[in-house]
Amino acid sequence: MVWISYSIPKEYRSVRAFLKEKRYPRAILAALKENPKGLCINGGSAKLSDPVSVGDRVDAAIIETVSASDQIVPREGPLDVVFEDEHLLVVNKTHHMAIHPSLHHRDMSLANIVSAHARKRHESYPFRCINRLDRDTTGLVIIAKNRLAASILTQDIAQRRIHREYSAVCRGIFEQKEGVVDMPIGRVEGSVILREVNEERGQRAVTRYRVLDESETHSLVSLVLETGRCHQIRVHMGYLGHPLPADYLYCEDYSSYASIPLHAGKIEFTHPITGDEMFFSTEQPFVLI
Repeated sequence: MVWISYSIPKEYRSVRAFLKEKRYPRAILAALKENPKGLCINGGSAKLSDPVSVGDRVDAAIIETVSASDQIVPREGPLDVVFEDEHLLVVNKTHHMAIHPSLHHRDMSLANIVSAHARKRHESYPFRCINRLDRDTTGLVIIAKNRLAASILTQDIAQRRIHREYSAVCRGIFEQKEGVVDMPIGRVEGSVILREVNEERGQRAVTRYRVLDESETHSLVSLVLETGRCHQIRVHMGYLGHPLPADYLYCEDYSSYASIPLHAGKIEFTHPITGDEMFFSTEQPFVLI
């Protein structure tokens, strides 16, 4: 359980009206209604229907409905923490690290390492990753520490309010140095994993790209996604004729890179609890060859 405190900036006809403005979902409001000890005004017990005035302090208890990652085995490992408070954890994920445990690798994921990190800090929360990255993609990942933060950020990512920028090395030299790829992406027939540009069965996918630098054989490209399709960058760059090297699914060219040079290096979003504007940037772990 996490307690969240607010200072009321103006008059509200009810605590419920104030918390709705703070984007509390129905499930959490229902839990507060059922728990008479989960809501306080100025230190005294309260109900959602109670009015509040300027200067009042409201405390709300966020109770978890999911066990704190009981099935995730804590595992010590590299964890580059970019930001952390009582509600959020932002990390810079390394290469060759899956987000979640898999059937054959139950203790080799970011979730396992975050579980060990939380235990060290005497914290306990389910692993809720807001923006997932592929196993071989490096970069910034947001983890919500409670169900309210997770609910708000999940809405934000669905509504494209969380802005991300990637950098990647692509094969070849782009004739057009800046542009937009607006081509639908769908699953390759007969495959669970592979994706392709498919104008008949695909879903709309939009990628903005801008060439930052070039060598004789490769281009360093900035990429912004307007949609979030599986393998979107890899499929769209391949469609343009400039696939990412060292990609075991789409371009098995390991002559210049040992692993796929794709990095989610910038992320911008609004803190789900404080309302602060958050911006983080990390350096890409690869160089242009």
